[in-house]
Amino acid sequence: IMLGKQYFEKINIRFFHLAALAAVPLRRTIVFKPLLSVFEKIDNVLLSIPYLQRMSWVAVIQYQFPRK
Repeated sequence: IMLGKQYFEKINIRFFHLAALAAVPLRRTIVFKPLLSVFEKIDNVLLSIPYLQRMSWVAVIQYQFPRK
């Protein structure tokens, strides 16, 4: 990310899947989809906390506006 700041004006990072990982062992059961939905809502709260973001399973980094 630090290297990216040399080459891009704007960097956005979104974090996904912290609590939602707890649903993975149940992925082949009928409770998976409803449980995953609950865990995703919990993730929305937990991943708003900066330190916990680093614990997420997936991060998407978007680089915008290349520097010349």
